Amino acid sequence: MKRLFALVLASAALLPGLAQADPQPILSAFHGCWRGEGQGGMTDVRCVAPMEAGQFTRDAHRVGGSPYGGETIYHRDPRTHRLSYTYYASDGGVMRGEAEEAGDLITFPPADYVSSDGETITLRSSWRRTGPDTFEARSEALQNGAWREHLRLHYTRMIERPVLTR
Repeated sequence: MKRLFALVLASAALLPGLAQADPQPILSAFHGCWRGEGQGGMTDVRCVAPMEAGQFTRDAHRVGGSPYGGETIYHRDPRTHRLSYTYYASDGGVMRGEAEEAGDLITFPPADYVSSDGETITLRSSWRRTGPDTFEARSEALQNGAWREHLRLHYTRMIERPVLTR
């Protein structure tokens, strides 16, 4: 059985598409752990890492001083070749969408966050690298037909990997 598993594993590496080198190159710059600071002393800690041999990227975060956090799984959609994501919030909310890549900027076009009770909030956001160990994340919410700033966080790379417990 062990031999069969090793054979299947070795042959899978030869299949086209499975052994792709870094299907999400822009996310590689965000690998590691980050501490974000925003309005009113809000903090957020996030850790971004490849998973499943780099075919996916996991981004887990926890808002400081609260039980709220979540996890985003990014992947390269095999049909559209676009960077797609699904966000799972600790309060049961879910958000799905795509991202657009341009240089040091990732934009997340409008997408609906649906809370566990069915309430919907339309959000759009962006991540912009501001240095080798810094980036800014901005988020806007659609309210009464107009975009309003929801969050703005300035992230700095952390040396130590924090424990993001639930």
